[in-house]
Amino acid sequence: MTGEEGFSFENPPYSELSVSALQELGNMVSGSYLSALSDFTQLNLYPSVPALCIDMVGAILSYGLMELSQVSDYAIVIDTAVSEQTSPNNDSVKGHFFLLPDPDSFGKIFSALGVPIDE
Repeated sequence: MTGEEGFSFENPPYSELSVSALQELGNMVSGSYLSALSDFTQLNLYPSVPALCIDMVGAILSYGLMELSQVSDYAIVIDTAVSEQTSPNNDSVKGHFFLLPDPDSFGKIFSALGVPIDE
């Protein structure tokens, strides 16, 4: 995104510009997903500020899910891929988007999506 050829997650410290670009990418992607989910469910959804964390995947998931597990047992996981349209071989970065809504919102979101909740 920044054109920094030497940027790597394996070589800290990370440049301020690269970290800022990743944070903005996270903000845009999360806003895009939330907007699409809002359009799809016809619900008014409001984001909180996304965070950037660079660590082992287990540590990142544990941190976010531990806080959520105190009040809820649910998360919404969306498979995702990000690619550049002009890329000659159409390489993409694949991953998972974890949406951790406020626990009181799950029932409304699942109901709007037609997903039954076992209570």
